[in-house]
Amino acid sequence: MSDFMKVNRHYYPSVISPLPPKEQTARNGISEKAFSDVFKDQLAAESHSLQFSRHALDRMHGRGINLSTEQISQLEKAVEKAAQKGGKETLIVMKDVAFIVSTIHKTVITAIDDKSLKDHVFTKIDSTILI
Repeated sequence: MSDFMKVNRHYYPSVISPLPPKEQTARNGISEKAFSDVFKDQLAAESHSLQFSRHALDRMHGRGINLSTEQISQLEKAVEKAAQKGGKETLIVMKDVAFIVSTIHKTVITAIDDKSLKDHVFTKIDSTILI
């Protein structure tokens, strides 16, 4: 019976750290921020930036639409303005390019160049901004 006890006994050694957790993370160069703080910071950063859907990126690439950082900034400001006015799905026209943007998700849904704008019907939008 004693053999049975020895064979079936499980040992779970505990890991002993030579340094307390705070000192160990400081030594490893790991930030001491809590996960929840890092997560909140990341959400805040993402909530302010404009995203492009895969469809929009494909359309932009296929139609040769390139945006400068200034144009992206103008687009972001237009999205914020539309959101403040209650727009949810907004058509934003910028010179020779139009964008359909979800202001709720801050995401460009699609992009249309000037050649495709003629005779194009936009549906399911609730606001328009010309910049």
